[in-house]
Amino acid sequence: MSPIDSSLAQEPSLPPLNSSNGAPTTITKPTSRATISLDTYDEEQVRLMEERCILVTPQDKQYGEACKKTCHLMANIRGPESLLHRAFSVFLFRPTDGRLLLQKRAAEKITFPNMWTNTCCSHPLSTANEREETGQMGVRRAACRKLPQELGTKDSELDPTDFTYLTRIHYLAPCEVDEKTGEEGVWGEHEIDYILFATKDVTLDLNPNEVSDATYVNEQELRAMFDDSGKPARLPFSFYSLSWSNLSTPDTQSTPLHHGSNSSVGTYYSHGGPSCSHAHAKPDGSTTKRQTGGSVGRSRRACWRASARMSS
Repeated sequence: MSPIDSSLAQEPSLPPLNSSNGAPTTITKPTSRATISLDTYDEEQVRLMEERCILVTPQDKQYGEACKKTCHLMANIRGPESLLHRAFSVFLFRPTDGRLLLQKRAAEKITFPNMWTNTCCSHPLSTANEREETGQMGVRRAACRKLPQELGTKDSELDPTDFTYLTRIHYLAPCEVDEKTGEEGVWGEHEIDYILFATKDVTLDLNPNEVSDATYVNEQELRAMFDDSGKPARLPFSFYSLSWSNLSTPDTQSTPLHHGSNSSVGTYYSHGGPSCSHAHAKPDGSTTKRQTGGSVGRSRRACWRASARMSS
């Protein structure tokens, strides 16, 4: 057994995902999928929209692929197929002081621009290397690919075995919701999100087309950011329901997070409302709400709450 296989053998096995909140358990074959012109968007971001994402069922079973553009159009997410794809979210802690690295998504980003978020959120591609499920190897490799591309970390600084897998969540959030009508915008997320943690020192050389700013924060500073209406932010799950000290130094033998008392996966649906959105003025004077996908803090109403059951 290789060193990587040996290390990954110690990881918690992937728990089965349970269908919930009316999510379909069968796949509807498409008659046609919605599309949209990207002529007004940044050229590099348009190119990246052609990357092929892994389509999955609500039980996280692979069944096909589609370009990132197709996967992120709300018309396809809310359509007959309820398009759902695999994703990952990285939370990287600095070992010297336990601070969490956050990034601010660039203005050029097509989905959730100018949002503060966790270290890196992206998608494994529909390639043999990143479709591999044993030991979550595919999403681990995808994380090692995206961190240098977005944050400029060095290839030698992170290895797939450096990540601790915590859980998966079923996550849905439109990028915008109209303040008055509740109408959803064009873009959104609908994904099975693998949560990965790491504690490593890394070099930062930000790609300005991806990330406009980055900072390390402690728990109190992160709470303050979410309480500051001038700093729109999003996290893929209710971060504050977890123990910060356990997260910054996670045990590789940790039990996956649980939703409620006996389910092994959380389901997060972001429905808007002042507790998880930030208002933006449009050129015509109307107002939209940029979804934060689960901003949390004092009086925040998270639709998905997790509790960490760490091994002693």
